[in-house]
Amino acid sequence: MEERKREDRIRVDLDFPKEIEVRRLHKKKEKTDKKILTHFMKMIFVVTFLLSVLCLYRDSYISKLDSQIVSKNAEIENKEASRDKIYSDMGKDLNISKVEDVAKNSLGMIFPREDHIIYIDLED
Repeated sequence: MEERKREDRIRVDLDFPKEIEVRRLHKKKEKTDKKILTHFMKMIFVVTFLLSVLCLYRDSYISKLDSQIVSKNAEIENKEASRDKIYSDMGKDLNISKVEDVAKNSLGMIFPREDHIIYIDLED
């Protein structure tokens, strides 16, 4: 019986270093897993932060382009109004009898005679 106790104690003593080694390896694995998880969480945070900054930059760029579009549309409207005013002023100054008078007297325009006119039959 005494021999059996001693044998059990030896067996326990032999198993004890193995348990310690297993526990140590398990703790080491837990630490490694925690480091990996911590590193992964940091990477997720950095990626999320960078995406947020990218979205803010994109939104500000879109806002800048919108304001440029509004200013260009206002500029176009001003140019069209100016063009319409010029056309209306030209229409006021354009008098057919005045143009005919300048053409005849200043530029020497003559009306065509009957022998200068050629008629073409478009029926055929």
